Amino acid sequence: MSEQASKTRAGGRVNSVSALLALEDENFVRAAYLSVLGREVDADGLSNYLSQIRTGAERGALTVELALSQEGRQHSANVEGLAELVARVRPHPMPAWKRALRRLLMRPDVSMVEQLERQLRATDNRLYRISQNLETLLAANHAEIVALRHDVAQLPLRTDQASATESPPSAAPGIHIRILPAQAERIYQDLRRAQSRRAGIQT
Repeated sequence: MSEQASKTRAGGRVNSVSALLALEDENFVRAAYLSVLGREVDADGLSNYLSQIRTGAERGALTVELALSQEGRQHSANVEGLAELVARVRPHPMPAWKRALRRLLMRPDVSMVEQLERQLRATDNRLYRISQNLETLLAANHAEIVALRHDVAQLPLRTDQASATESPPSAAPGIHIRILPAQAERIYQDLRRAQSRRAGIQT
């Protein structure tokens, strides 16, 4: 992974809206502040926007909200596609006749679809956070398994023909085998299956 990609994944500054909207959860919030406002996110901002993201708020709408804030207007961020996003997402006042028609028609299907879309975004964000936690856990456990296998390799050798007490110390190494403890092997296989399931979730 390139240095720029690593910074982006960790919530660094990005140069385009497409790269910004591809980020998730806390990485998105941190990158949005750096890219749109030109500064690190403060504790209140992080808490506020994370809460909105995790309850299904649309990242494009939040980006526009930052861009249209007083601070965002003053900063005038040079982010490719930001002006187009603002023009597309920026809320426009609805004419009185259209508001009256909407009340008359009482279209619950519209609000229902919006609610479902929000729930789907919230679920997608939860799956992302689960996958990140699982990736961290797998990395930690993998290191433990590697260390365990190294320790096992240092144990006294056994043969499949005699017990350790019966084997002479000078037995030829050619007939010896190392036996990995069954428990360690099961742990390793469980981690591999969990990693496969995580890969399936991400795709």
